[in-house]
Amino acid sequence: MCCCLRLERGDLVTKEKPTKEGRTKGADENPTDRDLATRVLGSQEATRLAPARERNETDTGEGNLNVTRVIDSKPPNTGEDSRTELVGNTGHSDETLSLDRTRRIDSPANAGGVDATEVCGSEGSMDATRPTSIDLTGPPLSGGASYSAGETGAVSLTVGSVLRQRFRITGVLGEGGMGAVYSAVDMLKEEARDENVNVALKVMKPDIVDAELSFMGLQREARRAQQLAHPNIVTVYDFDRADGVIYMTMEFMRGKPLDAVLEDKPHGLDLEDARDITDQICKGLAYAHKEGIVHSDLKPQNVFLLDSGRAKILDFGIARAYQAKKVDMVETVFAGYSPAFASPEVINRQSPTPADDVFALGLLVYQLFTGRHPFDWQSADKAVEQGLKPKRDPAFKRAEWSAVQAALNFNRDKRPQDAAEFLKRFAPSRIRQVAVGVPLLSILAVVGWIIFYQPQLGPDIPFEELPITLQQEITRNLSDAELFLNYGDLDSAFQLYDAVLTAHPGNLDATAGIHRAAESAAERISGAVRSGQISAEAGRQSLQALLAYESLPSRSRRVLGNAMERL
Repeated sequence: MCCCLRLERGDLVTKEKPTKEGRTKGADENPTDRDLATRVLGSQEATRLAPARERNETDTGEGNLNVTRVIDSKPPNTGEDSRTELVGNTGHSDETLSLDRTRRIDSPANAGGVDATEVCGSEGSMDATRPTSIDLTGPPLSGGASYSAGETGAVSLTVGSVLRQRFRITGVLGEGGMGAVYSAVDMLKEEARDENVNVALKVMKPDIVDAELSFMGLQREARRAQQLAHPNIVTVYDFDRADGVIYMTMEFMRGKPLDAVLEDKPHGLDLEDARDITDQICKGLAYAHKEGIVHSDLKPQNVFLLDSGRAKILDFGIARAYQAKKVDMVETVFAGYSPAFASPEVINRQSPTPADDVFALGLLVYQLFTGRHPFDWQSADKAVEQGLKPKRDPAFKRAEWSAVQAALNFNRDKRPQDAAEFLKRFAPSRIRQVAVGVPLLSILAVVGWIIFYQPQLGPDIPFEELPITLQQEITRNLSDAELFLNYGDLDSAFQLYDAVLTAHPGNLDATAGIHRAAESAAERISGAVRSGQISAEAGRQSLQALLAYESLPSRSRRVLGNAMERL
């Protein structure tokens, strides 16, 4: 199978400078210890790492994807079209995504031990392996639901069927225990001569648990997905019921599910591809966590790679609102997980938190880089029983492995507490190429300094001898860092000083600045603990996050370490 990924990147990457307008708002109601501890440092925003890539989507101007656009980029000519025209997991952990051939699911990629069949044909065709209809037979809806005259619970959608006099079915793209996913044409848009008429229909079987619960379960998924408007999360348009069918409309996408991509890469992806995809998944997941949503079933099958290179997280069918005060009976009924990607707490039926998504994220990232599961596809509880430990692979840089190792801790309190924190540890600083046309030898020299040179007393390479574009970037970062430090936004100050020290190890201004930031952070966090604003454990977690910066001078580490010991 051909992997149709086309990722284009600049040679160097850096952090975007944070802005006050871009700060994440903390939960105003019933904030957690960690929310309060984060506010002490002045920011919850994940570090924004944005490698350049060819974009076939259009943006609204405010970072939200224009969801009506159909992605129609073409892969390189490989002699076969192995793309999946649409993606959509059917809403439960025991289901699979559409691939480009029919196969029995019994490989490690289907780590949940599911027995299902995946079907999909190439674009523009309905080959012999793809069914043209799926029988969605079930009992009539109960409770307040009603049918029009002559309706029954037996529903069969076929190619050519029209739903609600609007959606014409054009293909069956996947089927699982909970329902099916179809490609369809929005006839209303077609009539209006809109060029983007393709949609995906996710249809739930009405006999799953209970017809009324099926209706309510899909409604919960649609509501959560609509709440999460982010370029790295699949877009859901609407939720409806018609002609005996409970369905959800989603964006139409072209590309391949991540598990299919990994099947073609048994030793892991190209490292730059792996880092780019990790960055995108973290951003989408961090956004969901910021909105109070835990995915609860993150795994390669629930990530889709568009032909443009963009990654999208799918299937919030069992996602939970982790800050909700009231338990949702419907969410409880539909709760599930994939054992090979579930944390020990989820397996033990504890209420999920973002830290449980981080455990799954660590497993997924490990597979991206190595092609393997760190616990040989054993579930977390069995890994604990057998005393299994993840082994470092040479593919990981030091900071990357530190983040992944922390994410795979069997104790949720010792993991990064959300995807934003994981990303901050995984890629504490990347220097963006700031101008086109920098001579290649200059770029290689800068990369050499970043990789091989360790901070000493002052820089080994004088500031004046750096490439002019790098000098300009460092000057801007130092100015912004000083501004944020004076305003008390210590988190942003740390990020910017760290970026400078990574680009220009030993820079005296950055060394002095990050030390002042460390002293202020130690004093502020200690004071917050003493006053009862945050707990001692939350204070220690905040200090530990600051100690993760590899560029931190030894005297600054001592300041933070001493503060942690006193808590």
